[in-house]
Formats: sequence, structure tokens, C-alpha cells
Amino acid sequence: MILYQDVAAHNTAKDCWIILAEAGRDATRAFSAFHPPDLPDRALPASACLGVLDKASVPLASSAGAAEEDPAEARRKALPPLSAMMNMFDFESAAFSVLSKNAWAYYSSGADDEITLRENRAVFQRIWFRPRILVDVSNIDLRTTVLGVPMSMPIYITACALAKLGHPEGETVLARAAGTRGVVQMMPTLASCSLDEMIDAAVPGQNQWFQLYVNSDRAVSERIVRHAEERGVKGIFVTVDAPQLGRREKDMRVKFDADAPDAYAATGAQLNRGGGAARAISSFIDSSLSWSDLAWLRSITKLPLGLKGVQTAADAVRAARSGLVQAIVVSNHGGRQLDTAPSGVEALVEIAAALRKDGFLVGSGFHSVPLIGQDGPMPDPVAGGPLPPFRPEADLVARDRAAGASSSAAAPRRRIELLVDGGFRRGSDVLKALAIGASAVGIGRPGLYAMSAYGQVGVERMLDLFADDLAMNLGLAGCPRARDASSDLVDSSTAGIHAGPGIRDSLADAVYDPLRTASSILAPSKPSRL
Repeated sequence: MILYQDVAAHNTAKDCWIILAEAGRDATRAFSAFHPPDLPDRALPASACLGVLDKASVPLASSAGAAEEDPAEARRKALPPLSAMMNMFDFESAAFSVLSKNAWAYYSSGADDEITLRENRAVFQRIWFRPRILVDVSNIDLRTTVLGVPMSMPIYITACALAKLGHPEGETVLARAAGTRGVVQMMPTLASCSLDEMIDAAVPGQNQWFQLYVNSDRAVSERIVRHAEERGVKGIFVTVDAPQLGRREKDMRVKFDADAPDAYAATGAQLNRGGGAARAISSFIDSSLSWSDLAWLRSITKLPLGLKGVQTAADAVRAARSGLVQAIVVSNHGGRQLDTAPSGVEALVEIAAALRKDGFLVGSGFHSVPLIGQDGPMPDPVAGGPLPPFRPEADLVARDRAAGASSSAAAPRRRIELLVDGGFRRGSDVLKALAIGASAVGIGRPGLYAMSAYGQVGVERMLDLFADDLAMNLGLAGCPRARDASSDLVDSSTAGIHAGPGIRDSLADAVYDPLRTASSILAPSKPSRL
């Protein structure tokens, strides 16, 4: 048995013993916020484990401190009732009042000047609906299928790292909430829960995908993928927009502010303050990943394979023509990588058009809004031609094969699922993406914020709000089935026009935490969220 006093004596950079995470003291809570519990067993040699702590030797003050209530839990008790949460901005505001400084900085930060982060919201103001009338919308159907997986609505919880920063149960909260609402959870590589914990938290019959950062040690990635397949995961999504991490100054400033212990500062040595939580956990990512590695990725799993982080039509078509992937996620990593990259929805407009032209597109956007119950085409008073009647999926497959056969491209046409994430806060946002050509939409930060503030019931209400809002918008747009949303429902021609002032989004502006200079943060008369 090792005495607590012995651990406390080894607390320097060259001679450091830890109880899980921090020098000389118990830091189970801090460790768990960033790492799954099985990480020491997987990442450290057996010799790194020095022994078992003699709990009787722990000072009473330390024991009492470890048993104290989580400060975030105390702040949750002062939140408004869950029923007061009417939209995603309410959840974001509630989460800000609960989260620690480093958690808020990690979740909310974007790259550089956060232009792309804000553009992810602003783009929806430049896409306008073209609602159809006199369509029977008495029965709205949100159900869809993506990669053969049934979903209660065209929404999934996308991969976001370090959920335990917001809630002690981390990604398992998201897993359970997704399961109760019949949506897919995309589990992250950089989860603070283990893969097995997330899978074990799923409800019976629930479907999950796995997001993969390719490790520089390819054998590690292969083991993870094969284990995910063995555990019943339904798809692998490889992140391709992060050969290195973007510069996220909010996150970096918290690191700057927090990591200056007096004992270290007294030495006079220059402190390497690092790059925030994001860079601290991502040094293993393989920056050499390239198109030539797609064949290797395809060889290590029989599961559907997707690329997450595609942002141009050229790359989307190249991925589709490779014949090695079954899905593309249009994403700019939540505005956290290359600043002034286009929003996911702006890129979606370009990508959907290119894939449709090449005969690859699957899911929404294939055909005009069907007139349920009509036996033949009805005249279209706007275009002057007939509206096609509703046709079953088999007929669409036959049509797409015919289109592929007549295409000038040499590669055979394989249908591609097109997904998108980034900035979605309302059901109207989701419907716009479906109409442009997406099969489903990924929800990231809203899930983290709802989880951080209210736990599982918060995430469930978040999903319920999206479902209700989407159903309402489908009815108002004259489209009774989400999977039938098509491009004639929206005018997306101005999505890529950035000149001129946008329409002020008061709710988004109210919760946006602006970047600040070092002097304004350090000035005591100017309080900052960070």
C-alpha cells in the first residue's frame, strides 16, 4: 500500500506521482472529464502502476474535499425549469451558467476570429422557403432511413468530444437520450467515456455510429474499428478535416489563465501553457492521412464507411467515384478548424448539386414534392409542366440507374448518403438542409448544452423541440414527409453571397460569447465569461 504522504512528496516535473491525473493529490474528477476510465490500462505499461493508495492515510481535509458536491450540480439547482426551455439558445444560455470556465471555452470556441462559427448560423438567413399550398398535411411523417438504419426523424447526435466536461456521466447521457427518441448517436473517438460504456448505455434496438480520428499508429485505429464492429456499431465515419487542430483562442486563453501554479512560477522558468484542451488531447491524430489511405480504411471493416468534414464539390465527387465510401458528412468541424471556410449548408448547396449531376445523390432532394393520393401528374402552375406523382423507392432506384448509365463519368454510380452538420438550431434549419439534398442533419453543441444543464431529460427535450419544430415547418411548407423534402421548397441561390449586412439574429447574438483581447480579460473592471 502506498501512503498519501508519499504521493504528495513526488510532485515535480521530473519526479511526479499522480492519483490518476494531478501531481500529489486525488484528481479523479479532473481526469474523468478528459479521459475514459480504461485509458491508464490501455495506454500505460504495467510498471507505471506503483500500487494501491492507502485510503486511511488520506488527510481528512482531502477526503472531505473529494466528497464535496460538484460545483456545477449546485449551479444546476438555480436553473429555470426544463419546461422554460423553448429553443436551443435557451439551453446554451443555461449551460453557460452551469459550465466551468474551461468547459465553456472548449465547447463554445471557434477558430481564429470565429467568422465561420458565426457564419454557420448566418447562412440560414440567406435561404428562403417556397412553400406549396393545398397539400394534405394532416399526417406529418418525420421517419427516414440512413445507411440502412431507421431513424424517428432525420436528425442524429453528432460526435463531440469531452462530454464529461459538462456532465459527470458524459457521452452515456447522450446515448440514452438518443435511444429513447429513436435517433442515432455518432460516438466520438475523443470521448470521456469508453466505447464500451457508450454502447452499453444504449437502449435495446438502438443504433450507433462511430467517428474515427485516424491514429498515427494505424494498428491502434484498426483495433478500435474492429472492436466497434464487433460491438454492433452500424457505421464508421472518418474525420478528414482535422490534419491538425485549429487555433481556438477561447480555449487557449483558459489554458493560459489556469496553468500557472505559484510553485512553478517561482522558479522563473518559462511556462509552456499549451494550446488548450483541444490540442492537449489530439496530438495522436495522423496528419499524413490522404486519399491513398481510403483503400486501407475500407479493408479494415465491413461496415458502411463515411468521410466527415468534406467541404467542396470536387472532394465529394472524388470520394463518391472512389467506390470506397457510402456516406459524406458536409462539415467544417463546428467552425473550429479553418476560419472563413464556408458554412456546412453553403457547401451542401454546391456538393448536392455536383453529386446529383453525377448520379450519386441518395435521400432527399431527388424529386418534387409528391401529391399524396394523386394517380397521375398534376399541372404545375409555376413551371408550366407536370408535377411527377409520388413514386416508390424502387422506381427512384431504377431512374437513378438510368441516369448513371447515361452519365459521361466512367465510374459506375453508387448511391451516397449526404449528411451535414454545423449551426442547426431550429426545425426550419433542418428542413432547409433536407430540401437542398441532405439525408439527415447532425446536432452537436445543442446536445452538449442541454446535457450540461439538465442531463438526459434535457437532451430528450432538445430532441423533442427539434421534432416538433420540424413537423410544424413541414406542414407549413406543404411537405407531409420529411424524406420527400426537395429543392423546389427553398431558394438557396443566395447562400454563398456574403456581401452586405445580414439580418440580426437576436437570440444567437445574445448567447454569443465574443472574443476578447488579453488586456480586457486581465482588467478587473471588465468582467469576462472567460
